[in-house]
Amino acid sequence: DLNTYAIQDPVKREEFKRHKKKQERKAISSIRAEVGGSFGDLIFERWEDYEFDRNAEARIAHDLDKLEVGIQANVYYWAGNQVNPWEFYESSRAAIKTPEVRQYLEQVLAPTLPTREEAEQRMTGE
Repeated sequence: DLNTYAIQDPVKREEFKRHKKKQERKAISSIRAEVGGSFGDLIFERWEDYEFDRNAEARIAHDLDKLEVGIQANVYYWAGNQVNPWEFYESSRAAIKTPEVRQYLEQVLAPTLPTREEAEQRMTGE
């Protein structure tokens, strides 16, 4: 998801998302055909549940994806890269809807973030 975020032009970002969704559908259809039978159908159904946010499990999985973006940005920061994990933390926090995942974000990820000042200093090179 960081690659989607990095695309600054909103039109190009939407084009990228549409292309990505098309490729994902093609891939899951290929997996469905390769696995075959009722198990292939089940895999495809679960993917559609996730894709269309059809149930609680799908909502938690989506929120975990958003949490993962925040974790990944934090890891990049602590590895010495020029990224402000607070931007990703705040966007993840705003997007996460399930209480369980939000609690994890706040109790586990938040304490590992640098201070806002440290992150800003890294970004400005000061």
